Amino acid sequence: MRIKPEDEKEKTTINDIRKNVDANYYGFNRDEEDEKLLEYEATKEEESRKTLGASSEGDPTANWEPIDAGWKVPTREEVTAFLLERRKSKLLEKLE
Repeated sequence: MRIKPEDEKEKTTINDIRKNVDANYYGFNRDEEDEKLLEYEATKEEESRKTLGASSEGDPTANWEPIDAGWKVPTREEVTAFLLERRKSKLLEKLE
């Protein structure tokens, strides 16, 4: 039996690596069974609700006002045009 030198030893292929990869590697583990994680998520969700000013039932705060029905969300082109004009004006200010 002959001993192979370093450069002749078998190299690990991508297929060898993939054999050892399971669902946990891709994040499909059983987090929903982890009580500590569920408790932590519930705490963070409650903090988020308080930060946003909503109660745990999702009711708006007393000073909440609805958005006017005539209000329109700008299109991508409108936003792009606005940002371009703003950038142009800032550059022109620097030149003056």
